[in-house]
Amino acid sequence: MLTCDILDCHNAPVRCSIAMGCCHRRLCSKHQSPPFHDCPKSEDDWDAFCKAFVKTETGELVALQQRIRHIQLANVASSLRNNIPCTIPALVAATANRCKLSKMMGGMNVHLDILFDDHVVWLARIQRTTAVTPPPVVQNHILLSEFATLKYLNCIGVPTPAVHGYGLTVDSNGVDVNYILMDKLQAFPLEWYDLGPDQRRRVLHQLANIFITLDRHSFRQTGSIIQPHASIGAFADRVIFEPNYYQKLNLLGPFTSLRQHLDHTINCNLRLIEYSEWAVDDPVTSYLIYRTLLDAYPRILPAESMDNEIFCLRHQDDKGDHILVNDQLDIIGIIDWEWSKVVAKSFAFAAPLMLLPLAFDEGSNLLSQDEEELARIFDSLGRPDMALCVRHGRAYHRISFILDNGDRPEACKPHMKGLFQLLGNDCWEWETWRSDALRMYQSEHTLQVLLDNEVMH
Repeated sequence: MLTCDILDCHNAPVRCSIAMGCCHRRLCSKHQSPPFHDCPKSEDDWDAFCKAFVKTETGELVALQQRIRHIQLANVASSLRNNIPCTIPALVAATANRCKLSKMMGGMNVHLDILFDDHVVWLARIQRTTAVTPPPVVQNHILLSEFATLKYLNCIGVPTPAVHGYGLTVDSNGVDVNYILMDKLQAFPLEWYDLGPDQRRRVLHQLANIFITLDRHSFRQTGSIIQPHASIGAFADRVIFEPNYYQKLNLLGPFTSLRQHLDHTINCNLRLIEYSEWAVDDPVTSYLIYRTLLDAYPRILPAESMDNEIFCLRHQDDKGDHILVNDQLDIIGIIDWEWSKVVAKSFAFAAPLMLLPLAFDEGSNLLSQDEEELARIFDSLGRPDMALCVRHGRAYHRISFILDNGDRPEACKPHMKGLFQLLGNDCWEWETWRSDALRMYQSEHTLQVLLDNEVMH
C-alpha cells in the first residue's frame, strides 16, 4: 500500500478527486499543510503556481523519458505486426521533444505515436505517476479493465480503437511502465458546443444507436469489465476502494443490485473520511453530505430499479472530447474508457455530461434541449424505455456528482440543492440543511470524533 512521502511517516496519503496541479507528492492529512507542504496555490499566486506546475511536469517528462525502454516497447509493437519495424519518435534522442510530449499528456496518461515502416500508426497509452495515482494494484486493475472493455466494445461493434496488447511492470514487461497498445484513429475530438442544431442531431442519432447496442449486450452484475470473456469484476476506480487500515487492498464490487452498489460506495466514502484518507479539508461537512445521500437516494429512485435491474456499460467522462469524429461528423471512435463502469440501466443511459445545461451547475434539474432531443430520438427508434432513462436521468447525475465531489463541499452545493429538489424541497438552503444534519446524525460515533478533531484544530 502507499504511504505518505514524508520521511518516516507511515500514514496513508489523502486521495484526491482532482489533480492538485503543481505537486506530485503523496501526503497524508497531517502533512498536507505548511510547513510540510508549501507549494503555491493557484488562487493565491497564479504566476508562482504556473512556474511550479511547469517545473513538476518537466520533471515528470524527464523521468518518463529516462524510465521507458523505448527499444523494447518498439520491439513489442513490431512483434504484434509480423515484425514490421517501427519507431517511437518522442523517445528517440534525435526527435525527442519535451513540448510535444507535454501535448500528448492527459490527466492520467501519456500518449506516444508508434510509427511503422508501412505508415501504420499506433498509440502507446502509458499511465502517469502523480499525486492522484492509486496504489499499483489498483492502477493495474484499472489498466486491465480498460483493455478488457475495449476488447469487448470491439467485439460488439461499438466504434473504438482496436487494441493489440498491454504490459504491466509487475509482470516484468521489460518496458518499465504500464501501457496499452492501440490504433491511432484518424479523427479529431468532437467540439459539441460549436455545433449547430442539425449537426448535433446527427451526432445524437449515432450516439442513440451506440447506446442501443450497449443495451443489447447487458450484464447481470454491476462493476467493471475484466478478462476473460468480458466478465464483471470489481470497480476500476482510482479513489473508491476500502481504506488501508489493515494494510491490504479491498476493491468494491461486483454487486447484483443498484442498492448494493450505492450502499457500499457511500459507506466506503464515510470510512475513508473516518480514516482521514478522503475529504480532509472539511471532513464534518463531507461526512454530512455522504450520510444525507445514503438516506436520500432510496427516496429518489424507484424501488424496483434498486433491487431488480439489468446493468449496462457507461463511459465515466462523457464530456464530448471522448468522441472522435471526421469532417462529416461521423463517429469514428469513442476513447478514454478508463474507469468505465457497468451500472444500472437507468444510470447507464442518463444523458452524457456534454448535454447538460449550464443551469445544472446552479442546481436546476430542468432538461436541456439536447437531452429532450436525445429522448425524442430514442422514441423514434422504438425505445421508449431508453427515452425514459434520459428524461429521468437527473437522479443519476445528482447522485454521481455528489459521490465524486463530496470531498469538496463547496463544489457539492448546487448538486445538494438539485438532490433536495428531486425530493420535493424547492426551498432548500445549505446552512439550514447542515444544521439539521448535524442534529440528525449527532449520535453517530464517527461524526462525534470528527467534531472533536475539529475543535482540537
